[in-house]
Amino acid sequence: RGGNDGNTGVKKNFSNERLDDAKSRLKKILGANSQLERQVADLAASYDKLAKSYGLGSFKPTRTASYSCLNDVTLTEAADKAPEPEESKTPPVESIQKKIEAALAKDSKPVEPTEQVLPPEERLKIVIVSSEVAPFSKSGGLADVCDKLGVALSRMGHRVMTVAPLYWRYEGAQYTGVWKEFGLFKQKLRIEYFRKFRETVPATETQPARGVDHIFVQQGCYERHGMYGHNDDLMRFALLSWAALEAPFSVECDGSVYGDDVIFLVNDWMVGLVPLIMTSHYRRYGCYKQARTVFDIHNMGYCGNFPVVDPHDLGLP
Repeated sequence: RGGNDGNTGVKKNFSNERLDDAKSRLKKILGANSQLERQVADLAASYDKLAKSYGLGSFKPTRTASYSCLNDVTLTEAADKAPEPEESKTPPVESIQKKIEAALAKDSKPVEPTEQVLPPEERLKIVIVSSEVAPFSKSGGLADVCDKLGVALSRMGHRVMTVAPLYWRYEGAQYTGVWKEFGLFKQKLRIEYFRKFRETVPATETQPARGVDHIFVQQGCYERHGMYGHNDDLMRFALLSWAALEAPFSVECDGSVYGDDVIFLVNDWMVGLVPLIMTSHYRRYGCYKQARTVFDIHNMGYCGNFPVVDPHDLGLP
């Protein structure tokens, strides 16, 4: 009997060791699960901040971790209990999405007349150059940003122009009678300017209506199926850059041109030549001396990589 008692004690100790080991592993699993959930919540919050800026949908995980097999497991000792996960301060994804939708709905409502505008000495002339501008042309968030930014700046009292290609005939866009010709890639390319004014703030007894002057560059190279992915994209968007720099001098909006005392807001690689052309060409002839350029990169995933070309093909010296 004594031998049997000894064997029983060994078995007991062995079982306790295995139980302790199982408890330890279980605590690690539960702790890792809590940490993973917090990381997913933080990731969702970070993503939704970007989504709010670019008009994207919210982060919605398609699958969550499940530990239903552990529901019946309990740790009786207080020291063996897995630490309770801290309450996440991140609001639920659904509430974030509702806030975004509410903000967009509010932004789409008509703006009441207001006289709270900047004094004349603080008003700027701003030219937003982009390959797409909503609601006329759009493949992603770039178009929405250019649209909303133009609307917001015009409501503040700034004079705002957008310049983008005329991919198809937009309702209300009228030919201005202005055309230009540029020499690119050993060919003469003629472009024509179209214009549409979008009112953002109605006129009052003391203030004229405010809005955005949408200028469109018409050329056959833009009138294709799809805005991007063509073999001659370098030529197409180099042409847009040249056309954008001519527009403030050439296209009258409400009886006057913008002139060269402007700020260019240049968006992504498609119009990245604007600062280079301004410096290498226009300033050599005394133009755009006071102009400034802001180059906005929306997505580093799109870099516009092309084979090396002769600078003269781009109209550069």
